[in-house]
Parts: sequence; C-alpha cells; structure tokens
Amino acid sequence: MDVGQQYITSEGVSGEIRVVNQYQNIRLTWKNENWVKSSTLQIRTISNGSDKTTLSFHQENLPDINVREEMKMRWEETLNSLRTFI
Repeated sequence: MDVGQQYITSEGVSGEIRVVNQYQNIRLTWKNENWVKSSTLQIRTISNGSDKTTLSFHQENLPDINVREEMKMRWEETLNSLRTFI
C-alpha cells in the first residue's frame, strides 16, 4: 500500500491511504457508499512483550451514534475472525 493510493472494496467501501508506518500503523479514509463524507480509520499494532501484539482499530468522524455502534461491532468481528489464525 502506498500513501495516496485510492481503494474500493467489493462491499462498496472507498477511501484513500493517508499514512503507512510498516509494522506500526496505517491511517486511511473510510466511506461506506451510503455515507455523505468519509471517516478516518487507524489500525495500529502495539507490541506487548516479545511474543504478543495488540491490534487496535480507531475510527473517528462517523456520521452518528448508530454508525459508531455498527463499526464497533464490525471491528470486533474482524478481531474475532483474526483469532482463528493464532
């Protein structure tokens, strides 16, 4: 991924890569096709010792509290699905 790169997913989510710090974080815009404006999503990895890492999702500028809850559930489901690889 390169800074400035545009993307669109099969679900209709679109945005732009804003920051990439390899092995640390990525920051991007995130816009569902039915949203008026984009939110900002940051995904971080945080080292917790020699063999543990925390994966963190932070999303801001969401349209309302309902979308906030929807996105919170989405990222929790994403984390749960990633646990199957551990």
